[in-house]
Amino acid sequence: MTPNAHLRNDRDAVILSRMPSSPKPVCAATLAWRVWPAREWPLRTLLATAIITGLAIASALLFASSTAAGVAVGALLLANIRFFCPSNYEVDAESITLSGLFGTRKLALEDIRLSRFDAQGGLLSERTRPGPFANLRGLPLLFPREGGAMIAHSLKQQLAQHAREKSTP
Repeated sequence: MTPNAHLRNDRDAVILSRMPSSPKPVCAATLAWRVWPAREWPLRTLLATAIITGLAIASALLFASSTAAGVAVGALLLANIRFFCPSNYEVDAESITLSGLFGTRKLALEDIRLSRFDAQGGLLSERTRPGPFANLRGLPLLFPREGGAMIAHSLKQQLAQHAREKSTP
């Protein structure tokens, strides 16, 4: 596989070759991925959309108001925002960053006390025990459907390496 195999055509290669180099050096241990569950799981997306539509219709009939249907749709979409919108993750030598629809959350690797995740996702947190509001203080992880196991393995190695570097004087 050639280094530019991901490029669509020669024009993309020319555009990339003309781009200025990054002003800050990129660490070799940088890990980045994008996950968008609604796009990766079309049947689940269809099911979630049908459920949200059904609940909106039920609330409109129950309260005899189209406003109630709008509120129901808004609340259900907001509750499932990480499913319907893409999330971008980046792990560098110092921190892990989650960029989503409502902003960016960053967690320093040295502050991580709890790391529970598998090939689908999990949680990184500053607390030692998970609780009902752990996602608010910590960083919820989602991995893509394909390649999630490889990303989880790389992240575990990077966290272990950071823990070893932190423990050595």
